Parts: sequence; C-alpha cells; structure tokens
Amino acid sequence: MNDRIYTRIHSIDFLKGVAICIIILINTAEIWIDSKSRHIYALIYLYLDVIGTSLFIFLYSLSVIFLWKKKMGSHPSKEIRNDILTRGFLL
Repeated sequence: MNDRIYTRIHSIDFLKGVAICIIILINTAEIWIDSKSRHIYALIYLYLDVIGTSLFIFLYSLSVIFLWKKKMGSHPSKEIRNDILTRGFLL
C-alpha cells in the first residue's frame, strides 16, 4: 500500500485561479474598452487569451497527474481511469 501523505499544492490552485481571471477579464474587456482603443484590445486579446487558456489546461493536466499518482496503489486502476475521464469530460 502507498504510505505517502499527499497534500494539495496551493500554488497550482492559485495559478489556476489567475488563469481563470485572465480568461474572464479578456472575454469581458470588450464591453468596457473605448471604441478608439479596439486595436489595443485586439493585441492584448491575442496574447492573454492564449496564455490564460493554455495555462489553465496545463495546470489541470498537472492536477490529473497528481491525482493519478495519489490514488495509484490504493484504488483499482479502473476506478482511477473512470475518475480521470469524468473530470476530463466535465472540463
């Protein structure tokens, strides 16, 4: 049996929150940006939207890896697989 004690890595949770905030701000920024500044919004959107979504997906995959390692040895592999697939479909 696996005797390791696993705790949550709070920095991953914090960075996922930052990524979600970036995604929300970028997708709602068009409402409060002046029409004369659309070109600036387009440039900011181009970079931050890619960074926000890819950062969130990367951190989510790290969370799945840690979940898999945590449950390996103490749960049946079928249960682990189903849990990971369920989380993936919900994402």
